[in-house]
Amino acid sequence: MDKHDTKRGKKQKRGANDDFHEKYLKLKKEEIDRFAAIEDKKLEDPYSINKCITAIEGLEGLQLGDMLMASDIFKCKENREVFLSYSTNEL
Repeated sequence: MDKHDTKRGKKQKRGANDDFHEKYLKLKKEEIDRFAAIEDKKLEDPYSINKCITAIEGLEGLQLGDMLMASDIFKCKENREVFLSYSTNEL
């Protein structure tokens, strides 16, 4: 009868490991889904850094130093919004 109890204990332990792995995989999937949603939101941002850089590259007469300074300024969302709100290319 002791042997039967030992087998039963191993099955329960294996079941606990399976539950742990299932929970872990579920949490990882949720984490990946949240990350993907954040990345999608970044792509939808009308004032993204990429859009600002594209606009800067379209301006004539800017030196590399000017572009690098602008990229630092574009770290702030409000600055990106103001910059992209100008309707003229002659800043």
